[in-house]
Amino acid sequence: MGGKKVIIIGAGIAGLSLGCYLQKSGFLTEIYEANGRAGGLCSGWERDGYRIDGGLKALWGSGPRHPFYKLYSELVDMDALAFSYPKIKSIYEFPDGKKFVEYADLVRLEKAMMATAGEDEAVIREWTLDVRKISELRLLLEKPKELYGISDRMRAGKGAAAALHKKWGSLSAEDFAKKFKNPFLSRWAACFRTPVLADMIDLAAMDSKANGYPAGGADAFVRKLEEAYGSLGGNVHVMSRAEKIHVENRKAWGVRFADGRDVRGDIIVSAMDGRSTLFDLLGGKFTNPDIRAFYEKPDLGPSMLQVSIGVDKAFEDDFPARKIVLDASYELHDGSVHPTIEVMRFSQTAGGKKKALFRVQLDTKFASYWWLLRKAERERYRKEKGEVAAWAAGVIDERVCPIAKDIEMTDVSTPATYIRMTGNWRGAITGWGSGSLLAENPFDRELPGLENFYMAGHWVQPGGGIPLAYKSARDLAQVICRDEKMEFKPV
Repeated sequence: MGGKKVIIIGAGIAGLSLGCYLQKSGFLTEIYEANGRAGGLCSGWERDGYRIDGGLKALWGSGPRHPFYKLYSELVDMDALAFSYPKIKSIYEFPDGKKFVEYADLVRLEKAMMATAGEDEAVIREWTLDVRKISELRLLLEKPKELYGISDRMRAGKGAAAALHKKWGSLSAEDFAKKFKNPFLSRWAACFRTPVLADMIDLAAMDSKANGYPAGGADAFVRKLEEAYGSLGGNVHVMSRAEKIHVENRKAWGVRFADGRDVRGDIIVSAMDGRSTLFDLLGGKFTNPDIRAFYEKPDLGPSMLQVSIGVDKAFEDDFPARKIVLDASYELHDGSVHPTIEVMRFSQTAGGKKKALFRVQLDTKFASYWWLLRKAERERYRKEKGEVAAWAAGVIDERVCPIAKDIEMTDVSTPATYIRMTGNWRGAITGWGSGSLLAENPFDRELPGLENFYMAGHWVQPGGGIPLAYKSARDLAQVICRDEKMEFKPV
């Protein structure tokens, strides 16, 4: 290969995917990762024989009917990954003992909703129809916005995706609940995420058998990407924390790392935290009022506190996720309030024996509380983590199934964990708090006044998650190929 050398900072989904696409297209790439292994937000870890996933619930686009499956298959042998597809999206359990089963099959779910609330037929039909429309969307995934023609712009701005986003993209769960006359169905709707569109997108993918959980968690997908990158001649340099991006005459030319190394490149790409990139590595010199406004008054996604509980017990039955509506809201010490919790269970083999791992995730926008607590009062930090773990175990034992006598491992990751592992600003696991493939992306991959430099990942592709990080990288590869007059070679 005789192409230009590209330095990529960050070996998460975006960095690895970009490296693969650029290697295929004739560039020489090197990826530098601050931690000891690739993965970023898709990291996992071992604890007492249990494998803990850093947070993935399902891989959107895991089935052949989904448009992302084709894109993933350009780099990853999707047939080599095993996915589980639950028949039930979630079971909602209320304090009075009532339950609502949210089937992953939309036909079955619609029948259950009608059986519960025939008086809400109009609302039910409207909502399920729009979920089906999401499944049928032919999104413009193959091109970045920089390469859109006139017809592409019209399709992206005025098509079905835009209409669905306008209708559901800012609707809160509270307002969704008000659409139902039936009080029980209204209670169920009030448990949705905000905006409601997020759960609709997940349900559409589950109905299409395209939102499965990979055996081995997110780490399995990451390792496939890492293998692909290595097979294409790429190198990942771990334990390489970037400290400065070198710029001369408004052209990026290299990166300085914490160990004092200076590495030169013809093109520099940041696939790491956006704020650190702009204001630490580049000293805030290449921004404009619009960029600064996003970071001065940020609309960030939440960080997360995750409790993982290893149980020395095998369960043979399928276990749909449980949404437990609590008798009284649970308040973390950071001030975040949780009227519901979601409980997931995964089968595992630990020590050669079949066991189970339960997982509870609590969102919070008070990441600084956990970061400062860990830094200043480590013992209190451990104590508060233990309290949350004990509370979560108690809820599972009381509301889901008896586990108290069989618990042999607990692990609690906090926003401080995600900040340490990924460097993500305020531990925001999806970056910006709003955005999806159905919404217009307000961010640019290039910075004003700076040449030979680009950004990739969820800080320039709002919405978060593996699919959007992957798309961000694929899109950027096409932009770089255009700028360097190289042919983009996805396969």
